[in-house]
Amino acid sequence: TGVYTCTKSSNSCTALTSPGMSSLAGVAMDKAGNCYADAFDTGGHVGLWYYAGCAGTGTELTSANGFNEPYYGGISVDNSNHIATTSLFNSSFSTPSLVTVYSGCSTGTCTVVGGPFTLQGESVFGHLGPRNDRFATTDLTDSMAEVYTYSGRGTGLSFLYSFNNGLNCATNDCESANYGPSSPR
Repeated sequence: TGVYTCTKSSNSCTALTSPGMSSLAGVAMDKAGNCYADAFDTGGHVGLWYYAGCAGTGTELTSANGFNEPYYGGISVDNSNHIATTSLFNSSFSTPSLVTVYSGCSTGTCTVVGGPFTLQGESVFGHLGPRNDRFATTDLTDSMAEVYTYSGRGTGLSFLYSFNNGLNCATNDCESANYGPSSPR
């Protein structure tokens, strides 16, 4: 388990130090060049690791720092540097999955901006579209790509529509969906 930054110009990667990290789910970079990782720690708790400038040693943010997720999942960063996290399971450790939007995590204290918002089913990762008005994910249970409206800088998330047109997550274990082009950094 580890987080790496890679540079195209040098064709090399550098490992970031992630004290206490056990199982990694999602990573993201904000527009200020900071990195985040959503993972289980060695104690079995979900944490958010923050890496200033995407370098060095990450700091684990937990419920004591305002980051409180029932299960790990993906991360997407919106235009306001809010972190939108997907939790595979809800607080009852069952589906439907949840999305929670946080602000201020780069300061060491996360504040909930919106959510937790309930998704349609079982989703691990989700991503914002380029205008930050849509959030896309896949439902592992129903083999559906799902699209939600993302509004109010993370204060609203509403189901819009779903489709599959040949998508078979039960066989292929679809865990993520993204917009093309994806959200800008």
